[in-house]
Amino acid sequence: GYVVATVPQMGTSVADHRLAFTMTDMLLHAEDLLFASRYLQSKYGSEKIGLIGHSSGSIAEALAVDSFQYNALVSLDGAISTTDGNELLNEEAFSADKVTLPVLNLYVDGKRKLNLELLDRMSNAERFHFAFDKALHFDFQNWPLYALLTGKSDPRIEGYRSSKQGAAVFLAATRMTLQFLDAFLKEDKHKLVAFRQGSMSPETGKVVVKFHYEGIGE
Repeated sequence: GYVVATVPQMGTSVADHRLAFTMTDMLLHAEDLLFASRYLQSKYGSEKIGLIGHSSGSIAEALAVDSFQYNALVSLDGAISTTDGNELLNEEAFSADKVTLPVLNLYVDGKRKLNLELLDRMSNAERFHFAFDKALHFDFQNWPLYALLTGKSDPRIEGYRSSKQGAAVFLAATRMTLQFLDAFLKEDKHKLVAFRQGSMSPETGKVVVKFHYEGIGE
């Protein structure tokens, strides 16, 4: 039911394709997001478009929101909820109070440098915060699911959590993202109520340990 465009994080040239955590490079990535969004709109006549960003991708999302009418924003353990990310956007004089689209913020519980101050200032938007237990930053990509399906272990996580736990985090985040987009892009009233109450599926309950909802004006 969705047309999906994947926008890779690319630098300024083939010779140096890396994207640094600087405002210059984040603005570059935001331009790529805007290009893809305008293409989708012109080719498919898309009336509603959502943004999904992992890690520093959430910074580019926030910057893109100033230049395009999006309808939902998803941050997957994004830098937008860290002190470093807050400082970077404040450097750009980012106007958090101008954000009016709903925001789904999924993040690792006990995350280092967790800082929701910027999201708190988005008082004209609905914000949904879900913290995941025994999760790692890259569990919000498909790495743990790949490890589980192939039977290969990742030495970085041995002793912290199993591949099965990591895959559960990934699948829950994926389902929640889809349900969030259904709620706000397809106006599914049942899923909208579930999100506002934090009453997700039993599978999600196995990995989500904290829920906090902030409505418009809060």
